[in-house]
Amino acid sequence: MDGVLHGVRCTLPEDWDDCSLYRFVAPEPAGVSLPGPLTVKAGDPDRLHFRTNMTVSRHSVDTRAPLAELLRQAAAGVKASTPTYRVLVEGSCRLAGQDAAYHDITFVEEGTRLQLFQRQLAFSKAPGEVTLFTLTSDRSDLDALFAAFGELRHAP
Repeated sequence: MDGVLHGVRCTLPEDWDDCSLYRFVAPEPAGVSLPGPLTVKAGDPDRLHFRTNMTVSRHSVDTRAPLAELLRQAAAGVKASTPTYRVLVEGSCRLAGQDAAYHDITFVEEGTRLQLFQRQLAFSKAPGEVTLFTLTSDRSDLDALFAAFGELRHAP
């Protein structure tokens, strides 16, 4: 693969798997006193807040299992090691004219005891290749947060 990543041209060996990951974070609120994903807001110094972020990742899969099943398998693996992990809702949808699957989950982050919420949306552009959008926040209004990204569609 020959491509440009953030202004740098690179060539990957042909037998390497592209597991690209992009992470986007919401602006820091006014009065933030900690860098990174955890923040303390002015006027609320005793409570940590989580900085909402979206990751986009690409995965190669060895199966032609339905996308919803891939998400269920991943959820089962996490639930086995995270007792507070819960799937709130799951389903199928269409994304850019293709089948997609999603689930909304919640869990308590052990180190901070913050309850976090995630929406994971998976679609496949080619057999054996899955793109996963993961929105993570300490806010439960995932519909509104996800809508801020506009209509997701395939790039040419």
